[in-house]
Parts: sequence; structure tokens; C-alpha cells
Amino acid sequence: MKYRNFYLKASIPFVLLYWLSESVVHYLIFEELAFEIFPSDINELWMRCVISILLIAFSGFADYHTNILLKKESEKKRLHYEIMLGMNHLVRNLQNNFSIINSSESIKKEFGEDTIKLLNQSSKEVGDILAQLTELENLDPELIKKIASSNVRNT
Repeated sequence: MKYRNFYLKASIPFVLLYWLSESVVHYLIFEELAFEIFPSDINELWMRCVISILLIAFSGFADYHTNILLKKESEKKRLHYEIMLGMNHLVRNLQNNFSIINSSESIKKEFGEDTIKLLNQSSKEVGDILAQLTELENLDPELIKKIASSNVRNT
């Protein structure tokens, strides 16, 4: 996600609006003789410049930290996706092993049909959970817990 200097770009019109409103306030409220965009009083000019610089500096600070947070969020999503791919690979291997077990009559007799059915059912449930987790956009821990526990059955 590209997020480049939004606050910095937005601060320029605010600084100009502030500067203009200061000029209007001085002309109308303080009843100065002439309307001055750039005040002749050095103290007033200095104060406007300081406030304008502070507004622009704070906007740059906000942009910098927003970019850091967005990079961390992007990294967290990338890591989540890679973990889900790895987990899907492991589950597919497990399901392949179960299909081997299902095809072997001697293993079926050794474990019993009920055990094989439970293994197949749990394998399918894990696959369904991982499919839901892989499609997540919002990595809210509560939502992940809800999805993970939604398919868990008391057996």
C-alpha cells in the first residue's frame, strides 16, 4: 500500500489558510490600518512563521510514523500469508497420508473403521479452517480464534 506524504501535502493548504486568517483577524479585529498578507511587525511575522513551520513539521512527523505503521501491517499480512501457505502444505501432506491409510486394508483393520472416519473428518475440518484463515484480510486475533474454534467439535 502506497501512502506517501498525505499529511504533509494536506498541511500546506492549512498553513496558507492559517496565514490568511491571521491577516484577516489583524485587519478586522485589531483594526490595523492596512490589510497585510506579510505583516510589517517583525514579531507577528516571526510568530506566523514559527507556527507554520510547526504545523508542517508535525505533518511530516505524522507521515513518517504512519508509513512505519503501514509497513509493519504489510509485513504482518505477508507473514500471515506465508504461514498459511506452509500450514496448507502440511495439511495436504497429512491428508495424503490419510488417503494412503484409507487405501490400505491392513491398516484399516488395525485402526478400525471408526478411527479412520474420525481421522478423515478431523483432516477435513483442519483443511476447512486453514482455507478460511488463508482468505482473511483482517488479522484480528478474536476473529482468528472464532474461525479456529468454529469447526472444533466435542468428540
